[in-house]
Amino acid sequence: MAKPQPHNDVRLSPARSAIANLSPGYFALVMGTGIISIGLEKQGLDLLSKVLLAIAALCYVSLWVLFIWRAVSYHAHMIADMRDPEKVFAYFTVVAATDVLAVRLLLAGRSDIAMPLVFFAACLWFIFGYVLPWQVLMTRDGKPILARTNGTWFIWAVASQSLAIGMAQIQPFLPPGSDWVGILAVLSWSVGVALYGVVAVLVIL
Repeated sequence: MAKPQPHNDVRLSPARSAIANLSPGYFALVMGTGIISIGLEKQGLDLLSKVLLAIAALCYVSLWVLFIWRAVSYHAHMIADMRDPEKVFAYFTVVAATDVLAVRLLLAGRSDIAMPLVFFAACLWFIFGYVLPWQVLMTRDGKPILARTNGTWFIWAVASQSLAIGMAQIQPFLPPGSDWVGILAVLSWSVGVALYGVVAVLVIL
């Protein structure tokens, strides 16, 4: 299958070129900011934690706008990234960022926002888990896939385990009889551990 060719970036303005070449791993910004916000909240530094929560939420919304813009206007660039073994697994930062933000919102008492975010992350994880690896396997550019395996592949495991944490956190807010969410959390964590082992072997090879 021929690999989609991005448009010529020379004709794009600097701003449009930045959108066209937006890295699929930028949601790591939300991940890191949200994790620090959670840590600060646990240490009693509420004001600073809330500031970082606001930054994480703003970045999350802004990145979705930019990524949707990229998907609509520069879809060839996005498809090329999805078939690039060195970049594709960075898309799982979207899942992890969504879960981290949801956990922090739960700590802020906003279960009304956090719960839909966790279920959204679960849908993304399921879709990405099937679509992205297959996109890599469909690549026919003549270059060996294994030789381009790198540390970004570990984000697949990170996303699985972030989903486990998110589901475990929302389980107490669900109605009675929702024990299946806890079971899914354990399953997701187990999948993450298995993925970590597999990816570790591939990276070493």
